[in-house]
Amino acid sequence: MLVLGEVLLLLAVLALTVWVLSTPAPPPQDERLERALAGLRRQQPRLGRALRGMVGSALRYGRELRGLRREMSELERHLAAPQTAGGSAGSTARERLQERYRQLGRTYEEGVELLESLEAELLLWQGPETPKGFAELEALRSSLRELLSRPADG
Repeated sequence: MLVLGEVLLLLAVLALTVWVLSTPAPPPQDERLERALAGLRRQQPRLGRALRGMVGSALRYGRELRGLRREMSELERHLAAPQTAGGSAGSTARERLQERYRQLGRTYEEGVELLESLEAELLLWQGPETPKGFAELEALRSSLRELLSRPADG
């Protein structure tokens, strides 16, 4: 009975190992986003109240970027599906999906770059002035909200 238990335990460990190794790695942009957000969270407690609020706004923007990434994943799934014989209407819809995907991808990349820049600026920041990257943050957040609220077919 002890041998059977050991064999089952070994099989369970093997199955877990195969499962962990078979999960796909997140895209590099997702890793960059998570690293930037972690860096901002790490720095937030040592900042003054005004800057902590701005970092909080940057962290919310990062969460919004995660939502954008989910929408991009959904578009990837649709674009990966085999194209049906829908004629020009099917190809037009596919082209619109591809354009939407490119647009979301550009916005996502710009957002990740901004958060990485903010993290770096906060590392170098000293003094009473606000780091420069925060000036762009609200404009980017509002354009991201507008982009996400826009219907995919428009």
